Amino acid sequence: MTALALVGEPGATLVRLAGDDDILVVGRGARGPFSRLLRPSVRLHCARRARATLVCVRPPAFDTLLESLTVRDESPESAPDSRFRRLGRRLRLPL
Repeated sequence: MTALALVGEPGATLVRLAGDDDILVVGRGARGPFSRLLRPSVRLHCARRARATLVCVRPPAFDTLLESLTVRDESPESAPDSRFRRLGRRLRLPL
């Protein structure tokens, strides 16, 4: 694995750097129509032009992320998810 920092269009740079035997992993997030006009999709650019194997990954849902962060403790004095319930209230999310 190698980390690089380059200047340029992200899609074109990733396609240029990814070889035939590489695996190219790109994220997939939700974007609105205005954002699509200003910045083209890196994922679609790589899917159309890359010779490497392409893997598109979605970000985990907030609930799944909270479940993975909680500590499962069987002792009655510790309330599971209490820290995350406070976080959800602060962020105004239903938990």
